[in-house]
Parts: sequence; structure tokens; C-alpha cells
Amino acid sequence: MSDDVEIPGYHVLRTLGVGGMATVYLAEQKSLEREVALKVMAPTLAANADFCQQFIKEGRITAKLS
Repeated sequence: MSDDVEIPGYHVLRTLGVGGMATVYLAEQKSLEREVALKVMAPTLAANADFCQQFIKEGRITAKLS
């Protein structure tokens, strides 16, 4: 596992990228047995409500891509 990261429902395979706002991991989604990219917000930004809303909005838009 990458950096001992545990995310319920996923098996984290490795880190794809790290930035000031988030870390992106390559992971296996256990329920659907598929590889996905997981973007995890930096803990220091979680207290910012505006940033959280933008992060969720970005995730919803990205989830619609194929």
C-alpha cells in the first residue's frame, strides 16, 4: 500500500501525484474491481468550507467523464 493510506472500499496501489491542495492515488475500487484515481484533500484545507465545496464540485464534474 502507498504510504499506509487506508480508504474504506479501496486498495491504494501507489501515489500518482502530490500538490499543495491534494494527493492523487491509484487505487482499486473493491466493489467494482476497477482501477480509479482518488484525489484526497490536504487535511489543512478541510476546515475551509469554500474550498470543500469547490473540491466536491470538481469531483462531481470529473466523475461524469468517461
